[in-house]
Amino acid sequence: MGERAAIHDTALPKKGIHSVGVAAQHASSLGKTSNCQSLVSVTLASLEVPVMVGLRLFLPESWTVDVDRMDRARVPQERRVALTKPEIAIAEIDRVIGSGARFGCVLADAGYGSSGPLRHALSKRGLLWAVDMSRRQNAYQADVGLIFPNAATRRRRKYHVPDDVAVSAGLMLAEAKWQKISWRRGTKGKLTCLFAARRVRVAEGYRHRIVDCRVQAMPGEQDVWLIGERRTTGERKYYLSNLRYRSCRNDDGDLRSRLCELAQQRRRFGDQRLHILLRRDGITINRKKTQRLYREEGRAVRRMKGRKRAVGARAPAPVIALPNQRWSLDFVHDQLSTGRRFRLLNIVDDVTRRCLAAVVDTSISGRRVVRELDDLIARRGAPKMIVSDNGTELTSNAVLVWCVDVGIEWHYIAPGKPTQNEFVESFDSRMRDELLNEKLFFTIGQARTILARWVDD
Repeated sequence: MGERAAIHDTALPKKGIHSVGVAAQHASSLGKTSNCQSLVSVTLASLEVPVMVGLRLFLPESWTVDVDRMDRARVPQERRVALTKPEIAIAEIDRVIGSGARFGCVLADAGYGSSGPLRHALSKRGLLWAVDMSRRQNAYQADVGLIFPNAATRRRRKYHVPDDVAVSAGLMLAEAKWQKISWRRGTKGKLTCLFAARRVRVAEGYRHRIVDCRVQAMPGEQDVWLIGERRTTGERKYYLSNLRYRSCRNDDGDLRSRLCELAQQRRRFGDQRLHILLRRDGITINRKKTQRLYREEGRAVRRMKGRKRAVGARAPAPVIALPNQRWSLDFVHDQLSTGRRFRLLNIVDDVTRRCLAAVVDTSISGRRVVRELDDLIARRGAPKMIVSDNGTELTSNAVLVWCVDVGIEWHYIAPGKPTQNEFVESFDSRMRDELLNEKLFFTIGQARTILARWVDD
């Protein structure tokens, strides 16, 4: 949290009555009411080195109402305004911030912590604070509501009232779960206490009769933490704070940049496929972290409108599905920037769902299909079956003769039933969505290079 600003009193006991601000008031150094001067001080504390950065004399009411006395003491005109100690503390905080000093939290004892205007002023300035409070300070549950109760005999109430009763800080934490916490080691060992916390709304609003003719304060606008401390000596302390959890997690700026760069290059890739690309770059992280960063960066892939689903039972697979036992073939069409059309022949393994070959050319005949299959079989071995639709290239004499020569069964799906060739159709849809709809091709060579890179991904 860094440096902390502590607000407290500095008392200077006096025997006379002529010093500026001397009056019978509480002396913090003596722990009792005595004749003294009281100053409001602001101290910046970082670890074990405190530095006082603000000190201002408090003028009690017995001085501010006596103009002659202030004239004799030569009190400046701008200092003759009657201010409470919390108001002086806020003015000193503003002066310290205006000088360029920065701190993470404001601390104060119960004399200042019981002041609602002080807490609200600190919150309004965006400052975190933790202040001491009396155990008799009443508070409501954080989820307290305001209602208009129905009057049985009298007229309806003019003001709303809370639907719960405020209780003291001690009773609020009486049934809370207390946890043992050690925060540092002292001269006699670890400093250990029991702590409990609960979200509350302090009873510091307008006071009027609520229930049973009892006057009670309305709940404040801000819900804060009520913290209880039980020390080993038996002493109990209570605090109010607006501190909130601050994540210590790294922002992963470089990782987010790389993820956004990959998502921009491959706009139809989801978090799972981008995770594979990150691992390929040597970035080893958990898949859930990739998914979290992907969502935080707003990179969700927009879903395309679903197609009409096939009705009825699908035809069963003709053979047992084993790797490299059944291939599926299909053609995809696209065009260059010049308007010239070209075709893509996709060959997919039905079990591994891997693209075995993707051939790009302006014209692919039956003989070209046979030649590509021969090259693929020479590299991977022959399958037992090939599945395709009833296109003219795939039902040509060149394909039929080739099937007889190599002894491979060629299974044609029913006409108008592309769902029977679902594996390669799914691959075609993904290729159309992620590549063909996203890229602009100028030449056949460029299309072959980009397609090969996409297949590797």
